[in-house]
Amino acid sequence: MEQFQRALQIHVPQIRSKPADLSDWGSFKPLEGEEPLEGECMLDVEKFLGEVMAIVGNGASLRRVNKMWRRCINANVRRIELRNYKGFSHEHRLDTISLNFRNLKELVLPARFKVTSFGSERLRSLQNLRKVTLNGTNISRKGIQWLEDLTSLRVLCMWIPRVDQSTPSGFTILGDLTQLKELELHDARGRNNSSNHFVGLIGLRSLRLWNSFVLLADFPSLTRLEVHARDLGFLGSHRRLIFRENLNRIGYISSLDELKLHGWKLDGFHVSAEQFSTWNGLSRLRLLSIERCFTQHILGAMSSLTSMQELVLKWCRTGTLNYFTSLMSLSVSRMFLDVGSVVELTALTALKVYSCYTETGARFTNLTSLRQLSHLELVDSGHVHQDDFDILAAHIPHVVIEESPTPLLGAGKF
Repeated sequence: MEQFQRALQIHVPQIRSKPADLSDWGSFKPLEGEEPLEGECMLDVEKFLGEVMAIVGNGASLRRVNKMWRRCINANVRRIELRNYKGFSHEHRLDTISLNFRNLKELVLPARFKVTSFGSERLRSLQNLRKVTLNGTNISRKGIQWLEDLTSLRVLCMWIPRVDQSTPSGFTILGDLTQLKELELHDARGRNNSSNHFVGLIGLRSLRLWNSFVLLADFPSLTRLEVHARDLGFLGSHRRLIFRENLNRIGYISSLDELKLHGWKLDGFHVSAEQFSTWNGLSRLRLLSIERCFTQHILGAMSSLTSMQELVLKWCRTGTLNYFTSLMSLSVSRMFLDVGSVVELTALTALKVYSCYTETGARFTNLTSLRQLSHLELVDSGHVHQDDFDILAAHIPHVVIEESPTPLLGAGKF
């Protein structure tokens, strides 16, 4: 009995701390050439040991202990990710999951995984699912309606190639998922200019769009919006029109707390300052993150964001920043930094500078005039003399300065 207890104490924490191989659990047997299911389980080790030792002490057979072990493991699995594999049948996997893992919280379906009406019936039984990820899954509208019946579903991540909004597809069902709190879309686009697919998402709190061109709706509860895409110069005229229209619509989502625009290459050729005229309605915006903004007047058009406390800029051309008077945290990387305008941000408490260059003769010691500044990071942003570091350290509680050597051209091979 003592040896059995020691073995459980060794192996159970390992199963809890890392993904476990589910190929031997329950009745599931992978077909030849398949990769096994992978999952994670959350197991109360002490409680399980107590139950096992109770039945072992009463003379239970090893078969009964093994049965209890499988039942306990299956009941505590929280996440399963299916991978691509060689084979013809998909449905037996969903059948196994629905029968053995009733408490599943997260399910990931791979690319080319076909969900038919039979599979939909199995997935409907997983009423505890809170997150579903569809990685390019081959799903028709009829095959995706099972999502509507998952009353506990809160997070949905979808990547469905070549989605067409003008035809009945999995994309049009989004408006029916009224229980969603977080939505992430990859490569979603359509031919018409409709935002009706978002109308029913009145409780949505977070929306992330990756290379997706869909018109935004007026989300009454949305607090976080992320838009990631490639250079506008490489997009067609229709997609650029959708992006410009979305810039205008963002201003009407008054509940926004965080906004991130990454990878767009905002410049005067593709975007004008007038398209930010509605942003004065973002009275609750606390964090703004922009990547690749090459026109100074665009940031100037955002000066109405008086409630903003945190600003993150990367590869931007900013000019002055003194119109963000309430800014408390500033992070800039790979761009020109006007130290003089930063000094005017009197409410600033944290400043992070990565791989930036400044105007000739500018010294970071001028930042000591910011009485509220408590955290300063300077990484690969020009050589800081020891005297300057001593001055900064004497006025700022936490100072981090890191420089990596950069070889000069012609100095040798590198």
